Amino acid sequence: MIPEIDIEKKISTERFVEIFKTYKCALLINIIQNDEQKIIEQWLENVKEYFAQDTITKNKIPHDPYRNIGYQLWHRVNTPIERYHFYKNRMNDYDWDKVINKDLALQVVDIYERITVKMLQLFDLALDSNTQLVDAHKQAWNTTAVMHYHPVQENVEYTRGNPHYDWGTITFFWQLEKGGLEMNHADRTWHHVQEKENSVAVCIGKTLQRWSNDFFQSTLHRVHNNYLTSSRYSMPHFVVPQPGTVIKNITQNKDIYAPITIDEFLPQISNNKVIIS
Repeated sequence: MIPEIDIEKKISTERFVEIFKTYKCALLINIIQNDEQKIIEQWLENVKEYFAQDTITKNKIPHDPYRNIGYQLWHRVNTPIERYHFYKNRMNDYDWDKVINKDLALQVVDIYERITVKMLQLFDLALDSNTQLVDAHKQAWNTTAVMHYHPVQENVEYTRGNPHYDWGTITFFWQLEKGGLEMNHADRTWHHVQEKENSVAVCIGKTLQRWSNDFFQSTLHRVHNNYLTSSRYSMPHFVVPQPGTVIKNITQNKDIYAPITIDEFLPQISNNKVIIS
């Protein structure tokens, strides 16, 4: 199990640091309010309706790699995985699939944005950086994705999602239906993210590692092959600073890295290979 944090309750800075130094991730519990539960339930049904369309229809809004929106399909051995990327305030009406309920989607983003601010505040406290992380994300380029992992009718040994690091600041993972998410802790062991109602997992991205001067390390994670005979639906939310943002050491320690813009940093991260030992 990974440690749980109730962000509506006070947590000491020492405990927060211990969690993210030791486990590099946490499960945020009690994260949605009563009136938001219905939004999530309706959204899951809308997501299923969207992915139930034929591929030709979904590809009418193909993935745009430059804006990171739209539909994308790829195959993990014989397991199709598809996703739809969207975000707030930067999409035109024609960027939205007609089946996607835009109002519901943006309400879900609002829930994520509320949680994002709370987490960035806690990381600022842990790093004694005043409000630098919060301020750097006031005009963020956060992206949300809904993902559908197709069922497989046979036993396989590979994982549904390859081990990887995320390049942004932090990433949230809402396992809408069926689990399988695993995190690699600081001791290099894999741990299953427990499936718990009203909870969201959070991990550290490469950008926060750089901002924290390696005080916090990015989190290796994967999707294991649990529930292979069933569809899996998840909704990651990627917290990313806007283009042009300078990533520099915000701690009081001596700089390990020179300042760099997020635009320059992304190609460096994209070229890194994950090595499992």
